[in-house]
Amino acid sequence: MKIKLLLLFFIITIHSSFGNMASPWHKGTLGASPFINQFVEIKKEHIKIKLDSTFEEASYEINYLINATKEGLNIPLLFLALEYKEDFQVWLDGDLVELKAFPYNYYSKTDSSKTKGFNYFLEEGESVAIQLDEKNGFIEKLSNLKYFEVDLSLGLHTVKIKYVAKPWVFEGDWVKKYSFRYSLYPAKYWKHFEHLEIELDAGSLIEKIETNLRFQSQDLEHGIMRWKFDRIPTQTLEIKFNPQINKKALFLIAIGPYYLSLIMLALLIIIHFILAKNYRKKSSTKYNWVAILGSIINPFLMYLTYIYSIDCIRYLIGEHASTVYGAFFAIVFYPINVLVYLVVAWQVDKYWKRKKGRIA
Repeated sequence: MKIKLLLLFFIITIHSSFGNMASPWHKGTLGASPFINQFVEIKKEHIKIKLDSTFEEASYEINYLINATKEGLNIPLLFLALEYKEDFQVWLDGDLVELKAFPYNYYSKTDSSKTKGFNYFLEEGESVAIQLDEKNGFIEKLSNLKYFEVDLSLGLHTVKIKYVAKPWVFEGDWVKKYSFRYSLYPAKYWKHFEHLEIELDAGSLIEKIETNLRFQSQDLEHGIMRWKFDRIPTQTLEIKFNPQINKKALFLIAIGPYYLSLIMLALLIIIHFILAKNYRKKSSTKYNWVAILGSIINPFLMYLTYIYSIDCIRYLIGEHASTVYGAFFAIVFYPINVLVYLVVAWQVDKYWKRKKGRIA
C-alpha cells in the first residue's frame, strides 16, 4: 500500500513539473472603427487590408464618408490608436491632420464644450469598453484615444486613416496561431449604420487564411476578397492564419513530451529493477547501490527526454513553433522525484531482502 501511494505521488509531481504558467497571448494591433460625435453620421465605411507575404504585418486603409449635422464641430471623431507598427495617420478632406491625445482629466475640466458631443457613451467614467466578442473585451482609458481639432463645416466630408498593424500571436499550442483584428464594436454607438465595405488583399500570401466573415466574393486570380454589409456583421473582424506542419511533427505532437518521457521512464524502471534485483541476489550488503544510483539517474534521464523531445518537436515545426515552457519546473521538482523514487526503490529492495532471507 505504501509503495502504491508513493508511486501515485511520484506521478503527480512529474505532472506538476511539466506545467506552463506563461500567458499564451502576445497582443498585436487592435484597430477599431471611430467613436463619433453625436452630431456626426457615418454614411459609408470602406476598409482595405493588404497582407504581406509572411503574415507579419498588414497595411490598413480605411475611408469614411461622414455627414456633420451641426456647424463648427471641433472634434468630430475619436480613434483608438495603440500598438501600431508604423504611424497612425488621418486625413480630412485630403489634408493630413495632427492627432492629439484625449484629455486625461476630461471630467474635471470646467470647459468641456469641445468634447461634450461624446457624453452619450462616456457616462460611466474616464474609460470606454471595447468588446472583442460575446465573452471577451477590455476597458481602455480615454487618454489612449486620439482626436484632431478642426472647425468642421456642415455637410459631407471624407476621412482617411492609414496604419500598419502587427499580428496577434497565440502560443497556447505547439504551433503559433496568428491573427489581425479590427473592432467594429464602436459602431454600435452610431446613430446609423448604412454601408460597410471590406476588401482583403491576400494575393502575396502563399498559404491559406481564414476570416470570421461569411464568404461573399473573391478575385481568385489576384487573391482579393470583398464583402458588403448594411449592418454590423461581427463585433471584431478577424483574419486568421494557422501554419501547416509536417507529418513527423504531427506524430510527435500526438504523443507529446509528457508521454514520451513517461514511456522512457517506464523502460528505465524495468531495466533498473532487473539490475537492482540481480544485484540483491548476489549481494547481502546493507545498501543496494544499483537501486540508489538508478533512483538518481532515471528521473534525470526522464526530464532529459522531456526537454529533448520539446526541442525535437520545435525543430520539426520550424519558425512557427511556440515557446514551450517546463524546464524550470523540471529543475525544481527533480530532487522531489529523486527522493520519492529512492524511497520506492528502498521499499522494494527491503522486500527482496526479506524474501531472500526466508529462502535462505
